[in-house]
Amino acid sequence: MDNARVAKYEKLIQRELSLLLPQEIRWQLPGVLITATDVRLSPDLSIARVQLSVVPTNKRDEAVAFCEETKNHIRFSLGQRIRMKIRKIPELYFYPDEFYDKLERINSLLKK
Repeated sequence: MDNARVAKYEKLIQRELSLLLPQEIRWQLPGVLITATDVRLSPDLSIARVQLSVVPTNKRDEAVAFCEETKNHIRFSLGQRIRMKIRKIPELYFYPDEFYDKLERINSLLKK
């Protein structure tokens, strides 16, 4: 599979999930902001590994667990949004984005 094509699909899925996820999680976890920060597709486009940024960070594990529990529904909704642009909707696997934890740790080390 062409790397440019895979990258194009990764950006498409990331953008659509970033729009879709706040709607899906709004009622289950009020006050939580969730965004897909990175999507990595397998070369055959069958698996998408999605990194999620969650604010506030203390709700991160709960939000990622909720996305994992409802990933079939999220995948169906994603398919409804992008079915004309991509032939095969990948299986979704959600992971927390730990960028802010690393940033916070670096800041605390710099303050010392």
